[in-house]
Amino acid sequence: MLTYKLHGRAALVTGAISGIGLATATMLARNGAAVAINHLPDDSRVPDTIARLRHEGLHVVAVPGRIGDGDEERM
Repeated sequence: MLTYKLHGRAALVTGAISGIGLATATMLARNGAAVAINHLPDDSRVPDTIARLRHEGLHVVAVPGRIGDGDEERM
């Protein structure tokens, strides 16, 4: 496993509630970064996923929002 010294750093990972995004967010947090986990506002997996990561002692916050083109409706 790759390891980095990311203490004092912050990251925003979009699409981070599953798959590659979640793996990336988890890796960054395990290496010391504070991570903002972007997800779709209505995703039901968010509470359990954030709770699991925080239970590991990781510094993560949930950041709901849609990342899309400029014509997409704003929240």
